[in-house]
Amino acid sequence: MISFRAFARTFPWLAIVLMQASCSTDQQIHQLKAVPAKPASTASTSAQGATVDDPSVFFAKDGHFYTAGYVAYLAGYHDLDKIQRISCFTQTPDEEFWKLNAVPVSIYGITPGLWTYRRQVVNGLHSLHGGDTNAVYERRARLKKMIEDAVKPDSGVPDWQLGFLIHAFGDSYAHVKGKPPQAYGPGVGHMFDSLFGDDPDAIFINHHYEKYNAYVNSLFAALASGQPDSAPDEAALQTFTGEIARQASEGDDPDKAVTITIKNGSPTFDWDKNDKLCESLNTRIAHKDINDFLEKLSNAL
Repeated sequence: MISFRAFARTFPWLAIVLMQASCSTDQQIHQLKAVPAKPASTASTSAQGATVDDPSVFFAKDGHFYTAGYVAYLAGYHDLDKIQRISCFTQTPDEEFWKLNAVPVSIYGITPGLWTYRRQVVNGLHSLHGGDTNAVYERRARLKKMIEDAVKPDSGVPDWQLGFLIHAFGDSYAHVKGKPPQAYGPGVGHMFDSLFGDDPDAIFINHHYEKYNAYVNSLFAALASGQPDSAPDEAALQTFTGEIARQASEGDDPDKAVTITIKNGSPTFDWDKNDKLCESLNTRIAHKDINDFLEKLSNAL
């Protein structure tokens, strides 16, 4: 990590692209325990990349894929296909690197004719809008309302759009700095803070866990307002956020990542197969539909 940061200081634009492309696999996995919604189930995690005996790996990517799936589960969504789709589609804006990831789009989007698309992706989908504290809170409120509307039984909102909304909602908490919060702007985003120490996407440094837990609680409330197939489990939610806070109290660690595995519970999810599953789901979204959604989202925000 030290050598990478030294490299990053010399070649910042190349470094940020490489970091975005590889951070999910290079980070060291630290232990984190959480309680699944069913009281009879037990949960544990993998540590130092080791395999836990006989678990089915659940949502294992920080911030988006993992958080969305597990919070949906705690909010009462126990249909495996549903939460797999939510998890995959919440990760899609980062996973579809050249089309939707904020870093490359912010660079090639300065080309004449692409400014509007750049704003829709960077400002809208990734919440890098550069607004003041009031703008941050207003965006969070609007996105939460959109999620609440999307999970209504008669909404007609497809899961991929729900996932995109959750991604923008999560970024509205992550992509801010200072207290009271101000949003990073669309120019270079949080590139320099990520490279030189205060990475806003790192949960366990500089009290970032506080905004992560605030996001988790708010997302839980939004998803639970719909019609989940099981009762929302607020006790398990409090256990989870409490464990996040306890892990944070052990000291700053920019490489500490949240990973949950569930034993003897449902739903199950095979982490080794998730990439293929998500790729398959992503190919089913028409580019025109994505572009139409981005335009509507940008206008709504």
